Formats: sequence, structure tokens, C-alpha cells
Amino acid sequence: TAVYMAQDSGATVHCAGINFSATQPAPDSGTSTSEVLDGYEEGIFTPTLTTNSTDFTSVTYDAETSGRYTKVGNIVHVQGVIITDAVSIGSASGDVCIGGLPFTAITSSAPTARNHATVSLSLANGWSGENPSHGLMIGGGTLIQLYYADYNVDANNIAVSDVTGGTFANKNQVYFAGTYTV
Repeated sequence: TAVYMAQDSGATVHCAGINFSATQPAPDSGTSTSEVLDGYEEGIFTPTLTTNSTDFTSVTYDAETSGRYTKVGNIVHVQGVIITDAVSIGSASGDVCIGGLPFTAITSSAPTARNHATVSLSLANGWSGENPSHGLMIGGGTLIQLYYADYNVDANNIAVSDVTGGTFANKNQVYFAGTYTV
């Protein structure tokens, strides 16, 4: 807990975090709560292969499947890998996504561009159809929508039919990293 003096009243104010307002020269110094870094967290999470509609019956993940995150204030950076060893597709439908993210992305009434964030993908292989090439963190949720590169097609979402189903080791591999607002 940091303790600092409020400039206008002389009262002692207790806050959790680091107050950056005192480091600004006048007239930019202030006492706004937006100048307080109020959270830092690091951790691990388990990313999942999922859909934005009816999910897969079951997914068995390779031991390398993992994720890490760092949260600073309202900004979260995630990175991880998904590798499957078996997928029972069942009646799965919708678009394929990475799920299990540690925090829900911001939702606002502003234009949708402020709700979403780009996610980088690499080393995507072992898919039965299109390999994912990029992702989009969807505002208001904990899903990364997966896409493939085809600039001549408007709807280039990774579909359930692109997932390698059955019992096959080291399939549906994708490494990902991205930063989003919560």
C-alpha cells in the first residue's frame, strides 16, 4: 500500500498501487485515480480449443499445451500454445476459437474496434483444412476467434471442418500471443 499526500486538502490518502501523479511537473500533475497503477499479476492458464457455438464433445491436449499471462492495470498480455492428441468433434458447430483466457475483454458502447484486439499466431500446423494465421480477441468475452489468410474471401473464420478430429498425436497446433484491455 502506498501512502501519498493529496495536494489540494493535505489529507493522507491510502491507495493500493503506485501513484504516478506526483512524478508529473505542473500543470500536468494531478490526483486522478487513473494515475494509480492498481494491479500487477502474473500467472498461468490452460488454453482450450473451443467454438463460439456448440463445443467439441471432447478434446485431449498434449502435455505442452499451456499459457502464461501478465496483467498490468487493465492491460493483459497472454501467450501460449495448444496442441491436441485427440478431438471428438461430435455435433460441434460455429467458428473455432481459443478459449480459457484468464480475464474477460472489455466491452464498451464505443465502436467495436475498441472492444477487440489482434492476436498473433505462429507455427500453426496439423489442421485438416485451413491452418489459422491470425486471431482476434473478441470484446466482452474470453475467446480468441481464429482466422486463415485468404484475402479474396470475406468470411475466413476457421471452421469446425478445419480441425483434425480423431486420435492423432500433435495435431491442431497453434502458438499465440496478444495483448488486450479488460
